[in-house]
Amino acid sequence: MRDGPDPRGTPPGAARRPLPGPDDPLRIALLTYRGKPHVGGQGVYVRHLARALHRSGHHVEVLSGQPYPVVDEATPLVELPSLDIYNDHFPMRMPGLWELRDRWDWLEVTAFSSGTFPEPLAFSMRAWDHLHHRLGEFDLVVGARAHATQATLARRLGNHLLNGLATYLTGRPIPDLTSGVRAARRKHLREFLHLLPARFSTPTTTTLAFVKAGYNVAFEPIEARARLGSSKIRLLRDGAKFFLIALKVVTLFSPLRIFLPVSAASFVLGVGYAIWTVVTQSHVTNSSVLLIMLGVVVFLMGLVSEQIAALRFEGRE
Repeated sequence: MRDGPDPRGTPPGAARRPLPGPDDPLRIALLTYRGKPHVGGQGVYVRHLARALHRSGHHVEVLSGQPYPVVDEATPLVELPSLDIYNDHFPMRMPGLWELRDRWDWLEVTAFSSGTFPEPLAFSMRAWDHLHHRLGEFDLVVGARAHATQATLARRLGNHLLNGLATYLTGRPIPDLTSGVRAARRKHLREFLHLLPARFSTPTTTTLAFVKAGYNVAFEPIEARARLGSSKIRLLRDGAKFFLIALKVVTLFSPLRIFLPVSAASFVLGVGYAIWTVVTQSHVTNSSVLLIMLGVVVFLMGLVSEQIAALRFEGRE
């Protein structure tokens, strides 16, 4: 470790956290604006998701407004009190002036008075207040937009497919791959400047690069206004570009995520075709052999690429 002040903001003399490698545990902030523990789904889902992530070796903290979820003892629960307008005993109540403690309470009651559902937005602001003081614990914080705030059904469908692809490629949940609402540690962002495309998508590239490089990435749910006007992005043309960007970035850091499925598909297809030709024609065709050899060669290329990618992390502290 280096001597002197820690760039993450750790006071001199305090314990310093080394940069994680690509397979090191993650520090995850799991947010839910309400977490009713027995009904409604959110609290139940948060409890099981936090438990599964903890058992996988990750450090998980749950941030929640009322009603608070019930989580395991090993999972810290950060309570971010709201005005609890929709409580079970007096739902849709109007809070008194003496209950308004800060600007986010005023925001919540003002939004409620205008006839909107204020909890997600107010919780997002409280979570930001809590997390931005802890920015030293995260290398990238991304605002994960609600699906309803995305402009069209086609955009929502396209983003959903990209999020699913990114989740598989990175091995962790990616709720919003293309969100431009983000704060990143400049030092680490500079590592990936050479990867950024000339036009788009910088959010896609930085999200995948930070995750696959092993940096701490947190996704914070936010409410964003729906986009006005028409977008220059086209689903088919630009969707293919997003797909290629994702493959390019993940191949740099974890090539087996790409090579292994291709290798397995070719090998299984070759073995299956060989069995079929033996049963029906009493011999193995050249096509079967070529498919099996292709599967083996692609797998070996993936192993070599994985070792080359591992060299990127040599010398990191």
